[in-house]
Amino acid sequence: MTGLAGMSAHAADIDGRWYAEFETRMGLQKYVYEFKSGDDGTITGNAEWQRMDQKGATALKDVKLSGDTLSFVEMMTIPDGSQISVTYTGKLSGDELKLTRAVGNVATEDLIAKRVTGKAGSGGSAAAGPQNAIAPGPFQPTWESLAQGYRCPDWFRDAKFGIWAHWTAQCVPEQGDWYARNMYIQGTRQYDYHVAHYGHPSTFGFMEIDNLWKAEHWDPEKLMQLYKRAGAKYFVALANHHDNFDTYDSKYQPWNSVNVGPKKDIVGTWARIARENGLRFGVSNHSSHAWHWFQPAYGHDVEGPYAFVPYDAATLTKADGKGKWWEGLDPKDLYCGLRIPMPSDLKTAKEAEEWHQKNDQWFETVPPNDNGYSEKWFLRAQDLVDKYHPDLLYLDDNELPLGQYGLDIAAHYYNANRAFHGGRLEAVLDAKYMKPEHRAAVVQDIERGVAEGISAAPWQTDTCIGSWHYERRLFDEHKYKTVAQVVHLLVDVVSKNGNLLLSVPLRGDGTIDDDELAFLGGMAKWMDVNGEAIFGSRPWVVYGEGPSTAEKAEAGQFGGARDVRTKPYTAEDIRFTTKGDAIYAILLDWPSDHGVVIKSFAVGSAETPARLGREVASVSLLGSAEKLPWQRDAAGLHVVLPAARPGSDAYSLKIALK
Repeated sequence: MTGLAGMSAHAADIDGRWYAEFETRMGLQKYVYEFKSGDDGTITGNAEWQRMDQKGATALKDVKLSGDTLSFVEMMTIPDGSQISVTYTGKLSGDELKLTRAVGNVATEDLIAKRVTGKAGSGGSAAAGPQNAIAPGPFQPTWESLAQGYRCPDWFRDAKFGIWAHWTAQCVPEQGDWYARNMYIQGTRQYDYHVAHYGHPSTFGFMEIDNLWKAEHWDPEKLMQLYKRAGAKYFVALANHHDNFDTYDSKYQPWNSVNVGPKKDIVGTWARIARENGLRFGVSNHSSHAWHWFQPAYGHDVEGPYAFVPYDAATLTKADGKGKWWEGLDPKDLYCGLRIPMPSDLKTAKEAEEWHQKNDQWFETVPPNDNGYSEKWFLRAQDLVDKYHPDLLYLDDNELPLGQYGLDIAAHYYNANRAFHGGRLEAVLDAKYMKPEHRAAVVQDIERGVAEGISAAPWQTDTCIGSWHYERRLFDEHKYKTVAQVVHLLVDVVSKNGNLLLSVPLRGDGTIDDDELAFLGGMAKWMDVNGEAIFGSRPWVVYGEGPSTAEKAEAGQFGGARDVRTKPYTAEDIRFTTKGDAIYAILLDWPSDHGVVIKSFAVGSAETPARLGREVASVSLLGSAEKLPWQRDAAGLHVVLPAARPGSDAYSLKIALK
């Protein structure tokens, strides 16, 4: 950095990086100002800027801070190559600089620059992206700051159960998850379906499916009432998937549900209705993977009559949309541009499928030749957070996405949420595969898996009763997860200090099928009887007992233990929760002899004093008015159950303590 400076006793107050964006007659301009004070009180400064498609850096001159008044000069190069002097004057107020820009004696813009993070020289650059323009607050975009400052809010710990609408245009064909990718991979089931029902991907690509998504029978009010009756305390809407289409009024992605397809703000509508029904609201963001996941759209068949005919993404340009439904849209903004070319020497569809699995299926890194992709991802995520103020933000990533950009959105989200709630942090940020040293920075999520014991920190499992995107075959063959399977999963998760986020897939038209409707009704019946043992509870000193706690757990698909066991639970399998002066022992099957022995409550065992510490006052069965005979001895707590079961699937004993 270069520049002259004035003396000030407060020079160090300006140290660091500050971000501003403002409109001028030349369009939107983005600046990162960086200041550094010397030991003698002098200040040097630099500005990194972006105007339209141009980026650059400029040394600041005559940087002076007197009290809270700042002034400096930027030498701006204009299109004819000459330079003009732009003078800035303004006030320093905490984490904001309120500035006026003037060319000559004419004030041109008033702007606010917000403190980014750290001292001068510690951040990124304007060219690397205004991802550094995070909301002011105590959280800095470092693992250390996030881990030290974050605490999971009580609302999430109390809620226990959420429902997720994992809903995009990929639900339109009703062929299950990852349709937008697999329709471009010759030999896959979804490729064959696409060719048979829509045509070859060279002439009918996924952007056409986006346009077919109309959500014409979507009744979000009715659905939300069903979700609430089923016990959901929070609702999560999918904001974008790996197919790179935003389901909200997106400022930075023109391929969105307001412009294309439904012509509705899906996320905004869900948010309003969830909150009107008293549910917390969350969003899921999966778009950090679009840059590699969507690369098959730039490929081609390797066999058959269309061999080596490029798919639509490889040929379409913005100009091709003239006179068509997508006029004004650039397919490259959806498909992300060619980054990982498909080799031309692949001979068979099987070879091509294996190549795609190995080379473009899943990465967690900033893309090579980024070309603004990561910055745009940050801006889209920031726009999502700032527009809808989600209580929960789910990122489909190992740790946080895209390096520093992921840290930046985490800090922005926490600070913005804290400001929105009057200084109280109510945010839940979900991420996966956390390193131990980073675990405290977020709420860890285990996709389609569960923790194997009690976690000291709250966590979440997310799973689906079928495929993530609607798959008609599962309905036709009645192969969804059953109410009993999901109840057992929920009870196990809650006993280990976790939450369950459950996806109930929607069809492309916005409706659910009869089996899903029956499923939600079954969950509602179970919650009516047993919700007391779930909501607002905390784990006991042990999560459970019985054969399932001693057996080696089946491995989960993405870590942890499997979400739904292949081996059924027995009447000896019990899970524990606690709330107030009660412990709940939830039986995962009904004993045929109507008797249960809870061994964890045994008198005289070495563990019992630590586990219980108080005497049992009474034992009751939720949903039953009958008085239960019980006694406690060296074998455990013996309880005689009534002849009639109160419901089905799992049964909650309430053990009140003196």
